Amino acid sequence: MPWAKKEKEMFKKSVEELKSLKTLVVVAMLIAISTVLSFYTIQPAPWLKINFCFLPIATIGMLGGPILGLLSGMICDVTDFLVHPNGPFLPLYTLIGGLQGLIYGLILYHKNDKYNILLKNNFSEKTTNITLYLRAFIARLIDVLLINLYCNTQANIYYEFIPKEATSEVVLIRVAKNAVELFADIPLMFILLPAILLAHKKIFLRRAV
Repeated sequence: MPWAKKEKEMFKKSVEELKSLKTLVVVAMLIAISTVLSFYTIQPAPWLKINFCFLPIATIGMLGGPILGLLSGMICDVTDFLVHPNGPFLPLYTLIGGLQGLIYGLILYHKNDKYNILLKNNFSEKTTNITLYLRAFIARLIDVLLINLYCNTQANIYYEFIPKEATSEVVLIRVAKNAVELFADIPLMFILLPAILLAHKKIFLRRAV
């Protein structure tokens, strides 16, 4: 099937990224940035804490693909635990972190962009490539729904961080929290990801020349 062949090629390209020293250096820097960001949160309300640790993971997925995204997501979780442990090490959260990185790699990996979505301005006749913006929105939406609201909630229930009798109330709070975060996260992705991708391509093109 065509889609299976396309996914296979993407995973193959992502494995090849592991052989690139420059890519690995960039990934190491982004993992370090993620660890630093984990120390800082914005808390506009008692029930709302916003952090931006997902941004380095999304960037790794965009630059390195699903394999590097998966490995980096797991490494980030372990690194965060080592830097500021809060209770025992819980491997389920490491697997969830890997899944988060995998999602960004599957959706954002720029070397898999064979088809572009163009938006045309009928007045100026100018066209804008909005492929990355759409991919970024979809990736973050899936991350919020699947990782934040489902996987992390289920893990919290499994480890009894959320009492079963208060599950409904906590889920409602988490939905409201993630809805607010989504509106804050999307503009940041729209600004940072295209700029980082452009810089990354220029560095690699310069090296090729």
